[in-house]
Amino acid sequence: MTANFTALIIIFIGAVTKGTATFGVVQLLWLNLIMDTFAAIALGSERPHPSIIKTPPVKENETIMTVTMWR
Repeated sequence: MTANFTALIIIFIGAVTKGTATFGVVQLLWLNLIMDTFAAIALGSERPHPSIIKTPPVKENETIMTVTMWR
């Protein structure tokens, strides 16, 4: 989420200052592929902490994003 938000900010600032798109469509696809690949590898290779396994599942009506995460 942070990588995509950062790319969005860079593209928006570039479009406002230059008047044209900062990246082309293919460049954006490659950028997204690279950023998402490294994030997926980092999340997929990390072993779960024992406290996470012991916590109960989240209820269906609870929100995923907590107040701390939004900050």
